[in-house]
Amino acid sequence: FGIGRWLDKRILGMRAVESFRSRFFMARDELCEFLREHSKDQASLDVISVPCGIPREFVAAVEQFRGTGGVTTRIRFHVLDLDDDVLRQAEAFSGQHGIALIAHHGDALDTRTYAGEFDFITSTGLGEFLDDEQLATLYAAFHRVLRPGGVMVTSAMRCLRFSDYLLRLA
Repeated sequence: FGIGRWLDKRILGMRAVESFRSRFFMARDELCEFLREHSKDQASLDVISVPCGIPREFVAAVEQFRGTGGVTTRIRFHVLDLDDDVLRQAEAFSGQHGIALIAHHGDALDTRTYAGEFDFITSTGLGEFLDDEQLATLYAAFHRVLRPGGVMVTSAMRCLRFSDYLLRLA
């Protein structure tokens, strides 16, 4: 009776969903541009997604980068998450697209979790769930592990009660 289509249209039209899509495209485009600008200049690059979830922005950026003739052999892709199942899914998803990941299990707020330094950090969708003190701790951790000249891509959105409710149901 069209209820499913109506519901899909309403959910996909929510500001939180639009924001999620925009964050994906922003992270993908920034990473691809960073790879274009830096992959030839440096011996190697380290890129990390924190928390990673399924790192679709990595896959999309790499496919876009490779499509322009870019080579990723000197780029190490890292992912960090608290959830071991998510890390396994991230590795499987990326592996299907020819991207090997270095998985790190740990808390994004704890600098001891980070192995080494990074040239590019992407962290989208986490800040909304942290209070100001936790967010400052996260950004301080990023500052400590981001190499000079590195780039951090992050996002934040004002909490929307209905979207928050739906995410908690999921």
